[in-house]
Amino acid sequence: MFRCLTCGSLGALLFSALLLAIYAGTVTVATTSVANVAVAADDAAAADEAAAPKKENFLVWLYQALGWKYCIAFGVISFLFIAFVFKYSFSMRRSVLMPDEIVEGFDAEIQEKHFSEAYELVSNDESFMAQVLAAGLPRLQQGRDAAQKAMEDVIASESMKLDHQLSYVGLIAAVAPSVGLLGTVDGMVASFSVIANSASTPKPSELAKGISMALITTMVGLIFSIPASIFFALMKNHINKIIFDISVKGEQFMDQLLRGGK
Repeated sequence: MFRCLTCGSLGALLFSALLLAIYAGTVTVATTSVANVAVAADDAAAADEAAAPKKENFLVWLYQALGWKYCIAFGVISFLFIAFVFKYSFSMRRSVLMPDEIVEGFDAEIQEKHFSEAYELVSNDESFMAQVLAAGLPRLQQGRDAAQKAMEDVIASESMKLDHQLSYVGLIAAVAPSVGLLGTVDGMVASFSVIANSASTPKPSELAKGISMALITTMVGLIFSIPASIFFALMKNHINKIIFDISVKGEQFMDQLLRGGK
């Protein structure tokens, strides 16, 4: 009986020791796992911070994406476009092409039957309206048709000059997206050259430069093309309206002169 008790106590001790060993091992493994996870998390955070891109100036990024060739090309386009917008916005105003002082002054002179003063008024002015009246007034002695023909010739000539000047804006509207398309092709060729010359699969960062050029040049080209097209269309309609008004007003003055200024 004593042996049985001894055996039972010894077995209980061995079993307790076994449980303690298992528990200690489990705690050790768990602690090691937690520590490893914490270290891995710290390493990942450090790697993310190291891999995080640094912020850079937008203009610097734009210059690097476009490249010096397209920066020069779009710089010239932007300078010319802004210059044309300011120039034509002032030179093609109604007050410049059809001044109120010329219209009102000519009307007042012919009502007073001061025909020589009316001719002197318009012949000394360089506006569109004055040139039309100065061409039609001397031909009025040959008849209304002759005066109208002379005015139409001047209108056609001056309209061609205005269209010629405004066509430069239309040229910018057409050239800007073409330059952007050239940059698109150039950038794609650069990216495919990286792929072709790489012994292994290239990294995305190695292809990013060419792709950035392809996309950014297209975007910048459209940024210049859209406002240039809008400005061209608006100014074209504006000029056509003024030319129509000048033609109608010139015919009214010729009819008024044929009636003796009444």
